[in-house]
Amino acid sequence: MNSPIKIQVLVFFIASVLFAQESENVTVVPEPDFKAGYFHKLVFGSHWRDLWTAPLEVKVLDLDNFAGGISPIKRGGGQQTKSLRFKGNDGRIWKFRSMTKDPSKVLPEELRGTFVASVLKDQISSANPLAPIIVAPILQAEGILQAKPELCLMPDSEKLGEFREEFAGLIGMIEIHPDEEFIKADPLFDNSDKFRGTLKLLESLETKRSNKIYAAGFLKARLVDAYLGDWDRHTDQWRWARFEEQDTSFWHPIPRDRDQAFAKFTGIGPSLAEYYVPQLNNFGEDMPPVKSITWSGRFLDRRILPALSRTEWDKITDEVISVLSDSLIEYSVSQLPEPHYSLASDELLHKLKSRRDQLKEFSLDYYQLINEVADVFCSDEKDYVNITFLPENKTLVEVFKYDKKDKEPKGEPLFRRAFDNSITEELRIYLGDDDDYCIVTGDAIDIPQIRIIGNDGGDKVKNSSDHTIEFYDSGKKSESKGKGDIYYDNEKWAEPTTPAERYEPQLKDRDSETIFAPAVSANDDDGLIFGIGMDYYKYDFRSDPNQYQMNVEALYATKPESFSISYSAIFHKLFKFMKPDFSAERTKLKLTKFYGFGNETSFDSEAEENNFYRLEYEFHSVNIGFNFYPVENFRFRLGASYTFSEMELKNLFLLNNFPGNTYGLGDIHSINFSGFFQYDSRDNKLQPSRGLYAHLLMSYYPETLDIKQAYQTGSFDLRYYIPFSTQKYHVLALRTGGSGVTNDYPFYSASMVGGENSLRGYNRERFAGDAALFFQSELRNYLFPIKLIIKGKLGSFIFAESGRVFTDVNSNKWHSSFGGGVWTSFLDRMLVLRLSLAASEETVMYYIDTGLAF
Repeated sequence: MNSPIKIQVLVFFIASVLFAQESENVTVVPEPDFKAGYFHKLVFGSHWRDLWTAPLEVKVLDLDNFAGGISPIKRGGGQQTKSLRFKGNDGRIWKFRSMTKDPSKVLPEELRGTFVASVLKDQISSANPLAPIIVAPILQAEGILQAKPELCLMPDSEKLGEFREEFAGLIGMIEIHPDEEFIKADPLFDNSDKFRGTLKLLESLETKRSNKIYAAGFLKARLVDAYLGDWDRHTDQWRWARFEEQDTSFWHPIPRDRDQAFAKFTGIGPSLAEYYVPQLNNFGEDMPPVKSITWSGRFLDRRILPALSRTEWDKITDEVISVLSDSLIEYSVSQLPEPHYSLASDELLHKLKSRRDQLKEFSLDYYQLINEVADVFCSDEKDYVNITFLPENKTLVEVFKYDKKDKEPKGEPLFRRAFDNSITEELRIYLGDDDDYCIVTGDAIDIPQIRIIGNDGGDKVKNSSDHTIEFYDSGKKSESKGKGDIYYDNEKWAEPTTPAERYEPQLKDRDSETIFAPAVSANDDDGLIFGIGMDYYKYDFRSDPNQYQMNVEALYATKPESFSISYSAIFHKLFKFMKPDFSAERTKLKLTKFYGFGNETSFDSEAEENNFYRLEYEFHSVNIGFNFYPVENFRFRLGASYTFSEMELKNLFLLNNFPGNTYGLGDIHSINFSGFFQYDSRDNKLQPSRGLYAHLLMSYYPETLDIKQAYQTGSFDLRYYIPFSTQKYHVLALRTGGSGVTNDYPFYSASMVGGENSLRGYNRERFAGDAALFFQSELRNYLFPIKLIIKGKLGSFIFAESGRVFTDVNSNKWHSSFGGGVWTSFLDRMLVLRLSLAASEETVMYYIDTGLAF
């Protein structure tokens, strides 16, 4: 037996003596409901179902003798796991955590007690039920502090008091709960005498320079996290133990709650979830992508790990790997009781050994991820920051105490690290509160982008280098100077109001993501419309909501047997005062029919079926615009576009009444300049219950290319929502809109009404003229709650609409329609589906889509 294993056996022997007690054993099945057939496993995954449904011999927790006797004191704070804290006569706080979980607590109210809640409960089978038992020897061998878990069953005992009904009979793990209540040295945590939660520790780091996190120990723990496939390592999954070294308090990490180690996500549904939720990772034989497996712990990673140099990082990695011997892995897995060992050992042994052999390469990727955009956090006391560009293509960052009187750094560096410019693309230095001083010197060929972020106090930045740096500070006493250029941004940035907002900011500020999603709708004009869209988001420092975003969408409609391909992008950070956008489109769905020119053109349903009104139209466009947001809810846009259209009309006599005759057929190239104003105070875009929406657009087509004479178009859209009860789903929605065109123009630029967007019950663009006007009113009511896979609300609506176009030919006719339908709303109006029927004097039409009509 080698030395690490001897140590493990000795430690566990001592622990078993320490917790020795007389107790009965019982055989239980942890979660019999996880048993599933082939189809269920195909869709929802096989996971670790065989372990959850296998009989397991468990020791009943002896409340009288465990830890000298324990008494319950309060429930734990976990959202999914049931936990109960005990006070032990040994002076410790103990925590019991149930093996089974209740994920419904993390769901919105509308999803609880639904099929979604059942599926989420079923997905608990993705976790290995005895993972903490396997993890404990590995953490011990790596020298990582931990609360060692012990498998037990909670007895049905009067000593549970008010907690008896909820906890009696539950299987789970009991372990020490190190927290602020711990005030004495504990041999089980290397005699540390002080413990702290993460948020309180981070606050103390800013106010007391004598506090430091032991970064080497944290990296070791994080490498083990990734190795074990433990993706759920968010901020609250850590406690910290204090160890004094001279005048400094080093806080060592205590990882806790190892439920998600070895988690498996198999099956169609979980595999899709793994794609859309970055932190979900299947425990396979290969190490996962570094960005996804470390996602949940990214906030702590960025605060702690930049302190480590490449040499230190590699040394720690080598130490971790050297401990993960075959014998340790085999010993750890052997802690599984039967029949779990027989069912899972071969798979676990193979994957753990395979992942160990890839851990070195993974660690290098991890180092590059952390250091590509590196964060350095100073204190809330006076700090002196020295940034030096070194000739060996490195950037040295040093943080000292600042002697403001002598204007010099004081003492040894509180932080010192030389960043490799070939890896680090950006350095963010957060100065913290109080009056700080930062000087930038030196020269290098290819330096990282330097951002210096001030806070409260009068901060001073001096750039004596030949490079440009960026300084962000809205303080009135802050200064920037030096021979080098300084981009100074004094925009006031909203301060976080809670520790969670401060240390876990939800605004993404680096990297990018790509999301694919299907698109489906249906209506009488186009039949079934289906396709796919791709959204790409690029994030950057203080870019709200992002630096830029792009969308690509491809659609196909079954009735016209035509397609549409579009691209759009908006750039939020290119300029401070405005946001440019760009779009391009090629479509055959913009116009598919033409019914003639005038307000009283005839309609024949049989001719409609025979494609009598069919218009073969292919439209190409490129558009650029500039968006301005002067105040909340307001938007202005100025833009220009180039368009090219190819058009063929089956029956040319439909243009007999059009003043321009066949102007617009064939190939038409044009450019136009446009501007619009928009005000939008709606409380929800898909299903508004209150607010006002106003949109006014003007376009100018100059006499150039194939445009015979300059012409102008204009349109307006005004919507108002009146709630008629305190229930936000009872609403009267009103809308009016119109458009007009001047001079000679191609017939496809005519003002039109008809279709879902202006006059339901009539075909899209049914009437064409020089001007158009329409009115819509819709009364929306909430009926009752429903449960279609998830909880939601079912409502109905009725509507009446009227519209017409105007030409030189006198007409007094208004075209009217009416109808109704039903809507379903889920997740507080995040998902809204609509089915409606509309009747007019010409036909009855249906519409199926997301969101309400307006």
